[in-house]
Amino acid sequence: MRNVQKTIHYWVHRNPDQKLFHVRVAKNEVVNIRQMLDEERNEQRAKIAEEGWLILLDAITEALRSGKTVHLDGLGTLSLVLKGKINYKEKWVGKKNFLIDNIGVKRVAFRTSAKLKKEIQKNATFVADAIPQVEYIDEENYVPQITEYFARDPDNQLTRSTLRKLTNLTDIRSRKLLEMLVKQGKLRRVGDGHNARYVPTPGNFGR
Repeated sequence: MRNVQKTIHYWVHRNPDQKLFHVRVAKNEVVNIRQMLDEERNEQRAKIAEEGWLILLDAITEALRSGKTVHLDGLGTLSLVLKGKINYKEKWVGKKNFLIDNIGVKRVAFRTSAKLKKEIQKNATFVADAIPQVEYIDEENYVPQITEYFARDPDNQLTRSTLRKLTNLTDIRSRKLLEMLVKQGKLRRVGDGHNARYVPTPGNFGR
């Protein structure tokens, strides 16, 4: 690897109680293989790398489909994390005998190699940036859009992605707005995680 000094800008997010904090990369731009290699103005190299990556990606996919763990030297290890739903059957000798239904892939786990982390750390300079101020969210600005959405169909349930489309808010601000409306008692959450839906409480948003 080339020993080129790079600068990594970061933000420090503190919790309200000031006891916990998180360090995050600032201005975390996403780049692909071509964009990374185009920085060197090497078009031929970028093309070869792209073609090679597609071949490698196919090989990785097939290996993971076979239940194998994939180790990429100098980069890290890829493995599958599965999910399923417990289907309880009748009790048996005081214990529950159960089956697992709806087996699927929850995510592909990636464990970074120690070598890669060491190489990045060795030639990096870390500089703190000021965290951009997030403007105050006034829920009253978004009442008309939300009210109109629920008025279209009494059975409508609001999701975070739907709220983003209605209000043009970012994902983070949409989440904060929903949390605020639930805390104020104007919305009621149904379900958890990615399955969370929100419905108006009586007297709110035209109900």
